[in-house]
Amino acid sequence: MNVSHEDPRPRKSRIVVVDDNPVIRDLLRGILRHDDSFVVVGEATSGDTAIDVVEKLRPDLICLDVMLPGLDGIAVLRALRAVHPEMRVVLVTGRATSSVVSEALELGAAGFVVKPFNAARLLSTVRTALAAPAPKPPADCGHATGNSLN
Repeated sequence: MNVSHEDPRPRKSRIVVVDDNPVIRDLLRGILRHDDSFVVVGEATSGDTAIDVVEKLRPDLICLDVMLPGLDGIAVLRALRAVHPEMRVVLVTGRATSSVVSEALELGAAGFVVKPFNAARLLSTVRTALAAPAPKPPADCGHATGNSLN
C-alpha cells in the first residue's frame, strides 16, 4: 500500500499587498480572501518596507500601489525585478498615466488594476498574472533597470 503524505489540495498562491492606505489594504485582502487559491502572506505601507517584506516572504505575486511614501511603486518594481525577475507584480493604482503604464510594462509588470476597482477586475487580473509565464529578466530594459535594491 502506497501512502502519500502530500496535501491533495493545490498550493495557494502567496500574495503581498503594498499600499499606504489601510482601507485599500483591507479591501484588497478581503477580495483576495474570497478566492481559495490565494493567501495574503504579508503587507507593506511604503516602498522601502515593501522590499524588506518581499525579501523575507518571497511571494508569488505583489499587488503594488504606484504612489507610496519613500520609494514609489515604479522604483520598487525596478528594484525587485533586478533581483527577482520571476516575481509577478500587479500595479493597483489611481495613477495609470501613459508614462507610468509604459515604464511599468517595460519593467515587466504583469498587470494593472486602476482605482477605484471592483472585485471581479482585481481577481481576473491576479489570476491572469499568475497563469502567465514568469517574466523575463530585465536585462533588455536598458536604462530603466537597476542592479541593486539601493
